Amino acid sequence: MATGIISIIIVLITVFSVKSYMKKLAGGCCGGTVEPKQKKYNNKNISDYKFSKTIYIEGMKCKNCANHIENELSHLENTFAEVDLKNKLAKVNMKSDIEDQILKRTVEKAGYSVISINNNN
Repeated sequence: MATGIISIIIVLITVFSVKSYMKKLAGGCCGGTVEPKQKKYNNKNISDYKFSKTIYIEGMKCKNCANHIENELSHLENTFAEVDLKNKLAKVNMKSDIEDQILKRTVEKAGYSVISINNNN
């Protein structure tokens, strides 16, 4: 009986280890291929944006994470976002001021946590 339980535990550990390793091989912590930056950007000319905020984000681990957050933020009306994975932040340029709560919900909807939001104006 004890041998059977130990065998099941070893099999489960092996399965989870292999799944985790395969996920890393497939494209980073998020699995699959790297999410491309989407073409749907508003205007990239920074001088057209009067407002800017920096969002410090927790949970980004790979380029796929950064692209996912950048795509979500850039889909907000009249925004252009750039994510810096190394410094764990997103700079959001806006034509009109967007409430911090909207930015926070957008990042959280993407699956990440907001540490803080700073106005750059």
